[in-house]
Amino acid sequence: MNSQIIDAEKAIREIDARGRELREQTRKVYEEAFKGGKEEGKPPPDFEPSSFLLIKSYGGDIGARPMPANIPFWISPAIKVRPVGGGDPNTISAGSPYEIECEIHNRGDLPVPSANVEYFLTDPTIGFDTRYATPLGISSTWVSGLGVARTRIPFLPSSSQAGHKCLIVRAFSFLPYDIPVDDTNLSPVVDRHVAQLNINIVAQAAPFSFNIVRQPNFEGRLSFRAATLREITTAGLPLLAENEFIDGEKFAATLGRTAEFERIGGESDLVLKPGDGSVSLFGSGKGPDLGQQKEMTGRLADALNLIAAGKAHRRQFRELFRERRRMGAFATRDTLVFKTAEFGLKPGMMTAAHLSLTSALGETVGGVTLVLRG
Repeated sequence: MNSQIIDAEKAIREIDARGRELREQTRKVYEEAFKGGKEEGKPPPDFEPSSFLLIKSYGGDIGARPMPANIPFWISPAIKVRPVGGGDPNTISAGSPYEIECEIHNRGDLPVPSANVEYFLTDPTIGFDTRYATPLGISSTWVSGLGVARTRIPFLPSSSQAGHKCLIVRAFSFLPYDIPVDDTNLSPVVDRHVAQLNINIVAQAAPFSFNIVRQPNFEGRLSFRAATLREITTAGLPLLAENEFIDGEKFAATLGRTAEFERIGGESDLVLKPGDGSVSLFGSGKGPDLGQQKEMTGRLADALNLIAAGKAHRRQFRELFRERRRMGAFATRDTLVFKTAEFGLKPGMMTAAHLSLTSALGETVGGVTLVLRG
């Protein structure tokens, strides 16, 4: 028995010694990590706490901008439209009350005492500019560091605001890292503070009209691609609960072959040239040429990457952001229409496709998601 007690006491002394050794190693690691701080236990001088507001444009969005290609960012899961008393949230009915909600993330370590969220409404639009939209309101909320918050506004639509619409939201605060990229030309591709909900229920063999917001001097391509069940589910479309979802490959391919686009309104020259499953757009007018646009796209992408990596501060690029705003002021709008095909979908069936516009610079200008049901 005595030998067992002696062995146990020895084991305890060894564990205690090992614990002291590990604590000492940990202390040295932390001292080295925080070497250079003004006070003992403080972070080094180059550590700068900040806020990092984000409205998610897709499920796995962490705020990295410019956004990766081929993401349907126009069906943000952060924006919800709720009819008061129930009803279809994807069709706005005049005189019926709604609640619009926006979810905001703060991936920074500083709280945001007053995160402001602006809400805008427009007709279905690819690209976005506040000058072509109706401001619905603004709300504010506290967002803790590494926290999530939601803001809401009431909405009672007029007759001119009824039908299928596009919603866009913009968050901002007056902290250095949470000032939006542009005043009027809002693009989720380059700005984590901006998100869009642009999903439309369309009928078979029926016309669908939409707007495009672009630079006057423009080259790009309109094309269709299938929407997946996962994308539609993430967008929170209630129709999924009562309809069978059919793969969108056939829908997108048929639209690509049969859709005949017509321009029915616009402010500057635009030529449409149908191609193999897509339509090419060529615009000309007053404003930056394609070379200047390409240069700005590259410089802005480099600046956003440096800021995100912590290698530069936003204030170092003040003139760049001013130039971006001046360029955005030239934005112009076109209205196009095309007719959907007859797919023979039966009641209780639905399918979906994305219509997107890609510029000759390789940037996705925007898109709209079309949901077809029997």
